[in-house]
Amino acid sequence: MKQTDIRAKLAGQVFLSTMLDITDAAYVVERSRGAGFVQLGTMLVAPQTPEFAPYRQRWLKSWLPNDPAAMRDALAREVGIVRAGLGAATAVCLSLGGFEIADQVRAAEAFRQAGGDVVELNAHGGLQPFASQGYLGGLAFPAYRARLTSWAEALARVDLPLLIKFNGGMDVDWPRLLADLA
Repeated sequence: MKQTDIRAKLAGQVFLSTMLDITDAAYVVERSRGAGFVQLGTMLVAPQTPEFAPYRQRWLKSWLPNDPAAMRDALAREVGIVRAGLGAATAVCLSLGGFEIADQVRAAEAFRQAGGDVVELNAHGGLQPFASQGYLGGLAFPAYRARLTSWAEALARVDLPLLIKFNGGMDVDWPRLLADLA
């Protein structure tokens, strides 16, 4: 789906946004009848290291498998549930967060292969300590702007429309941030 197609398709439509560890496909299908756009996630991709173990245990449904085939298959199951429950006309988006751009590009590509329509770079999440380290919502802060722009450029090369969602309540120079992304 191209950027212009998604705009035309979603004009005047309602959508269901993401909530960490809540908005899996079953949740989306149960609550989104008639929506033109739904988001799965927020899904995080990160190495299987002790650093992330407590977060993986706390938010079990929010971590993608690291193996590319397993990741694609897990995402295909989620997309399939949405398509079966809401129909092919509903656009499916993956809200994606992570810590290495290569992992996020791999996840976005797996989502494309799984039949997804749009990928969102999560630049709004407040999961600590990661947001204060310049990930998720921390991407919006000036100290991490180079990371945000390079990640946006890399994800834009995946053959899916890219959304970047920010937390509007953050104390950020929004005109400057948007100019940096342009």
